[in-house]
Amino acid sequence: MRAIENEATADEQSGSLADWDRAFSGVLADLTIPLGAQEGERSLRCVSSGYLAHGCSCRESIPYHVVTAAWSRALSRGQAEGFFRIAWQGQVWLAFGLSDGNVRGVYCPDHSAERARRAQQADTLALSA
Repeated sequence: MRAIENEATADEQSGSLADWDRAFSGVLADLTIPLGAQEGERSLRCVSSGYLAHGCSCRESIPYHVVTAAWSRALSRGQAEGFFRIAWQGQVWLAFGLSDGNVRGVYCPDHSAERARRAQQADTLALSA
């Protein structure tokens, strides 16, 4: 933790804004790993917060290595930072990949479909206005 604080402080002292996402990315990622878990056991949980489901956050998750491998393939094909789809165990997940190779989050198949329906409804309303 001291190294992270030193890195952020050094950035501030050099006159540039601290890059807190970079400084804390390793710490935040480590919070998703259960104690004693191996790298292959990490998972990403659906980011649906439950604001449309009476406050119940989604419990679905997908292995981290599945998502990062899919994003790595997408980047190698020239895809830019943004949303991409992952086929896993007969279902399609939606994820958001960053240009640096990291993945910001995932939507499970149900919440991905729900998100697509809401986007389509919003587009329909915008066109009719």
